[in-house]
Amino acid sequence: MVTVELHFPFTGMTLPSDHGYGLYGAISRIIPEAHTADWLAIETIPGTARGDGVTQLDQQASLKIRLPQDRVPLMLKLAGKRIEIDGHSIRLGAPQIFLLKPSSTVYARIVTIKGFIEPEPFLDAVCRQIDELGIKGEPVVGPRRVVKSATHDCWLRSRHP
Repeated sequence: MVTVELHFPFTGMTLPSDHGYGLYGAISRIIPEAHTADWLAIETIPGTARGDGVTQLDQQASLKIRLPQDRVPLMLKLAGKRIEIDGHSIRLGAPQIFLLKPSSTVYARIVTIKGFIEPEPFLDAVCRQIDELGIKGEPVVGPRRVVKSATHDCWLRSRHP
């Protein structure tokens, strides 16, 4: 299985600073299969935090989605769509497709694993998952954060406070 990364250009100025879960929800409303997909990775869109819970988006950035190559046609449905997250909106353009490149260091701003909230079990779950993927490395886990949605709270682990 070949994994690729779609880079969707966008138009739009701002998003909530913690827009990861809202972005996932907005994509799932357009593509319902994304909601339960264990093959999908969605990266938050970079920008500059204004300090008021809003991020000014970097206009050179793109929405990056990592997925198996055979799922690309499904995710192409996002091209041209308007995505709204907590009163902020962006419109996605047609994506470019990139093959993944090897890296010696991998960083995730936020990681969540369903059912694992406390540090020790969470770290054990991370280690199990990276072992299953054949990845050699030493994970570092940061403090717990809580993101609230309309229906429930989501506990996250972040490298930085």
